[in-house]
Order: sequence, then structure tokens, then C-alpha cells
Amino acid sequence: MKKIKQILATCIASLFLLTSCGPSACDCADYAMEGLTFMAEVMAEAEEEEMDMDERMEFMEEKEDEFKVLEKKLKDKMEKCEDLADEDEDFEDEMEDCLEERMEEWEEEN
Repeated sequence: MKKIKQILATCIASLFLLTSCGPSACDCADYAMEGLTFMAEVMAEAEEEEMDMDERMEFMEEKEDEFKVLEKKLKDKMEKCEDLADEDEDFEDEMEDCLEERMEEWEEEN
């Protein structure tokens, strides 16, 4: 009986560890917000400087390297999030809810 309890406890612990691996839905929302806020801040900076279209395009090209670094940093994380969302509709719904909350918080702060 003791061995059965140990085996059962091990199975439950393993199941918990397997299901808790990877980012949470709100972690995924945070990754998305990191990319969105970068772009919003770049666009706001361009507007503050009152640039014409040519200047704005040149400014955006200058920020392209920073964007590529951010994109590379977030690529693997976002792919995991997309896979989790594809596998689990509840995860996708929770991620969307978290993203909406993060966006509202960002709008209030800015």
C-alpha cells in the first residue's frame, strides 16, 4: 500500500511539473506588450519631434536594429505562446484577457 501511495504521489507530482512548464498566459501577454510598447514609444517619439514623412521613415530605419534585437529576444518565447494557444483555447482566452488588461494599464500610464 505504501508503494502505491508513493507511485501515485510521483505521478501527480510529474503531472503537475509537466503542465506547469512553459510561460503562463499572462507571461505571453507581457511578451506581446513588450513588442507593442516598443513600437508605440518609437512612434510617439517620432510625433514629438514633429518629423515630416521622410524624417519619420529615416527615424524608423534607425530604430530597426533595436527592433530586430527585441524581435530575436521574443521570437522563441512567442512561438511557445502560440503553440500553447493553438493547443488550448482556454489558454488563448486567458492570454487575450491578460493582454487586454496590460493594454489598459499601459494606456492609463501614458
